[in-house]
Amino acid sequence: MEILSLLDVTFFLLTALGALVGIVFGAIPGMTATMAVAVCLPLTYALGLNHGLALLLGLYVGGISGGMVPAVLLNIPGTPSSITTTFDGYPMARRGEGERALKISVVASLVGGLISAAVLFLFAPLLADFSIKFSYIEKFLIILLALTVIASESANNALTGGAL
Repeated sequence: MEILSLLDVTFFLLTALGALVGIVFGAIPGMTATMAVAVCLPLTYALGLNHGLALLLGLYVGGISGGMVPAVLLNIPGTPSSITTTFDGYPMARRGEGERALKISVVASLVGGLISAAVLFLFAPLLADFSIKFSYIEKFLIILLALTVIASESANNALTGGAL
């Protein structure tokens, strides 16, 4: 895929449209970004690969960012990733600083998204080369480590897994 093929107007319009629709999905509690992608997936069949991925990427990013609106204003996270926004955003909204909380959330989401995209761009090939060398033994040991951590965290209450 050549990077210059992504510089057409349709690519940016689909990304913007996906972000707007994703924000609406994310702002409705219970309608997650993943659900927005699943609902709009049939729309991508008529598009090419790049344009379809642009729409889905916009939907997902917009959905994750849109979850902050009800988290700040209603103390109900719009998406599961917005739960921590309720800790600081809702108290700010109750003090009359809801607009400021939303602005901070938007900037934090933008900066975090750009940094994570840059890190992914730089380190994905290295991680792929490293992970492709894993044999079944290493995979088994990673799963065993994960189960051990879960068991140690749920030592008090095995039924709830330590959640209560």
